[in-house]
Parts: sequence; structure tokens; C-alpha cells
Amino acid sequence: MTVIINQPCIEFWLLLHFEFTQAPFDDCGRAESRLKSHLTDYSKSQKYYTKEGDDIYLKLKERLPTAIANSQRFAAFDLETPDKGYSEMLELFKILGLLKEEKGMWVLK
Repeated sequence: MTVIINQPCIEFWLLLHFEFTQAPFDDCGRAESRLKSHLTDYSKSQKYYTKEGDDIYLKLKERLPTAIANSQRFAAFDLETPDKGYSEMLELFKILGLLKEEKGMWVLK
């Protein structure tokens, strides 16, 4: 079993599609607010994530390489500073076989 950490929530992973940050977010609302500076119409709802022809994947697909590159900049999750922004979604992409390693970096296949 593998546990994928997104601290504080999935919005942090989505934020990495636009910028690198390790800012501490004491709750999901703050991460969501920061994400809305990039995705002004963002809504944590099934409709937003699954809207036919305009789902979250389609909105972020072209930015996925940026998110992957940003997520590689993290060191291991630090139990001493658990409020620091962190995402392990890169591990999920590895498990799913969607990445390959090139020159010491993970990139989309």
C-alpha cells in the first residue's frame, strides 16, 4: 500500500501546476484561495472536476509538466514542519507508469 501525501489538500497539487511553493497552509481554504489566483472559477465540486469538455484534467493538462517539475523539488515529507506545503502526486504518476526518467528527472512518457 502507498500513501500519497498532499499537505494540506489536493488544491496544493493543483497549485503546483502554476507555481512552486512550500508555503505553510494551515487549512485547505488558504490553499484554495491561492489556487483561485490562477483558476479564478475553481470550485471544489464534482461538477467542476467532471464537467464534460471542461473538466479539471483538460484545464490543467498542458501544465502537467510544470506540476511534475515543481513536485520534484520537494525533499521528503518533514514531520518537524508538517504544515509546510507538500505533494507526493509524482509518486502516483510513477505507480501508474505515466512517467519515465530522463537525465535524473521524471517526465511524462
